Amino acid sequence: MKYGTSGFRDHHTKILNIAEKIGMAMTLLAYYKKQSFGIMITASHNHYDDNGVKIMNYMGNMVSDDIEVYLENFVNGIINKNEHVDKYTIDNTQQIFNKDIKLIIGYDSRKSSPEICDKIVGGIQKINPYFPFAIMKYITTPQLHFAFSNIKTDYISYLKFLTGRIQVPCILDCANGIGSRVMKCLNHRAFYLINTDWKTHELLNENCSSDFVCTYKKNPITPDFLTDLPYLRASLDGDADRIVFYYEDKPKFNILNGDYIAALIFTYMSRVLKPGLIDIGFVYTGYTNQACIEYVRSLKFPTNVRIHYCCTATGVKNLHKEAIKYDVAVYFEQNGHGNMVFNKSVQELETLEYYFHPNIGDGIMDFLAVLYILQELQMDGKQWSELYTPYKTILAKYDVQDKDVFESTGNELKLLQPLHLQSYIDEICKNDGCRIFIRASGTENCIRIFIESEIEQLNDEIYGKLTRYIDNRINNTLLMIKNRIFSLRFLDEEDINDNYYELLGQLTQVDKSQMDTLKTKEFITKLNKHHRVFVIEDTLNQKVIASGTVFVEEKLIRNYGKVGHIEDIVVSSKYRGYGLGKKMIELLSLYAKEQGCYKCILDCSDENVGFYEKCDYVRKGAQMGLYYDV
Repeated sequence: MKYGTSGFRDHHTKILNIAEKIGMAMTLLAYYKKQSFGIMITASHNHYDDNGVKIMNYMGNMVSDDIEVYLENFVNGIINKNEHVDKYTIDNTQQIFNKDIKLIIGYDSRKSSPEICDKIVGGIQKINPYFPFAIMKYITTPQLHFAFSNIKTDYISYLKFLTGRIQVPCILDCANGIGSRVMKCLNHRAFYLINTDWKTHELLNENCSSDFVCTYKKNPITPDFLTDLPYLRASLDGDADRIVFYYEDKPKFNILNGDYIAALIFTYMSRVLKPGLIDIGFVYTGYTNQACIEYVRSLKFPTNVRIHYCCTATGVKNLHKEAIKYDVAVYFEQNGHGNMVFNKSVQELETLEYYFHPNIGDGIMDFLAVLYILQELQMDGKQWSELYTPYKTILAKYDVQDKDVFESTGNELKLLQPLHLQSYIDEICKNDGCRIFIRASGTENCIRIFIESEIEQLNDEIYGKLTRYIDNRINNTLLMIKNRIFSLRFLDEEDINDNYYELLGQLTQVDKSQMDTLKTKEFITKLNKHHRVFVIEDTLNQKVIASGTVFVEEKLIRNYGKVGHIEDIVVSSKYRGYGLGKKMIELLSLYAKEQGCYKCILDCSDENVGFYEKCDYVRKGAQMGLYYDV
């Protein structure tokens, strides 16, 4: 189990398995650090069956890297209670009570949250039955963070104070999450709340939420009577720590995401600040649209108001770490998760400061802050969207054979390895006037490819170039056989030519005159980790001389088991004797195993049984077929 930027997060059964250990680890940590901690049970925008646990320190901020490593090691059994209990336990429990050290556990509306909470409490009491803890039921993540702040009022009362100034109407999608409960308590006449059924667990994030809106670029489920109202709209995520805004100007659907929120805040500051020595940070990631950064750079600020620009790795933890270095700082990810941080009081921003969470990004407070700014600037959603025109982007996930080959700089904008790929990217950027970066995924065996330019078609062309380069130079296996070098890799659209059709024709009937280029391109575009076509290329003449397909079938039997199916194995008749057929079978079989298949099966003619037996396959039953007249 990995402690990522969102803490531990997985299917709720896996979180239940480690919950007691989390309780034990946090109790020992509180003893050792002599500090209180918060434990939040949530999985944000994930499927309703998932859950997670993330930790905050006594100041309501995210915990440091060394604590994350400690928690990982504890739940994974690398360190345990017996090794540390003598070191950390204090016999006189009264000493803990006097220091007012405790653990505060909060949880949101997910069905599994109370049970996970009980397991964590069990872990606490395993270390010390009398260790003080408190439970905050059915709260948002920012609500628990707020409990550690220095603001001397409760969260709901504070929000009611903030809403008192706002008159801008807005339709708010609460994602059927715990934010619904908070917003209903505010009972503000300008807000039209939708998707507020936080007690029906299966509805959480279902066809609603900030993630849904950004992914599908359309309105969440909305009652008919609100559909045509000309109001600005917004969506929270499941635990209410993100917000995005949007409006429909048919046929265009306009999303005002985290980039736009940051741009709006800087617009407001440029208009209200007076001359004075102040350092303001704009902290962003590589995914922030360059047009947004250029817009902020174009704004005119008074004398001695200095704007600093800082790009960090993704994850609000990394953004927040940089933000606290400035007098005032703004950071938002495109998904709507972000905050405005104040380390110095500025008279002109005094009211605005009230609207931002003192510790962490809060979707509800950010929602109120945006409406406050729009009201002050007398700006509507359309005017807001016209602050700048974002460049066209592609953000794609691409499967690779080994993601650890890809090593990036700290801000993820450049590759340290492979250097030849970064050189290729630099060449494309120089020639085409675009922005590209590639980074390895934190959890999956894949990479993230980001491309940004002014022309959508150019992005598509660049994506094709990059993926071909990766497949041919990185995502492949080189074999030396009989002094000849062969490359094993994924099929690429540039492979589709007469030579490839002739190769398939050695296996079965292929009428080249019936093959359509666009249909073939669409076929290759749809290939994914459950459907892969591998080829072997002779690097001397750059011809594909072998091909094979593997399907991964997901089943209900064997507890959601997977089965690999191998199909369409063909080796050019000119290359028999190199053992390439066996190499292809080994490659496809290994791929199926890596995808979690419990078996791999194939059909073959009787004359080929001996060959597949040499590849460790055994005869099982009989092949049956029903052919249709098509």
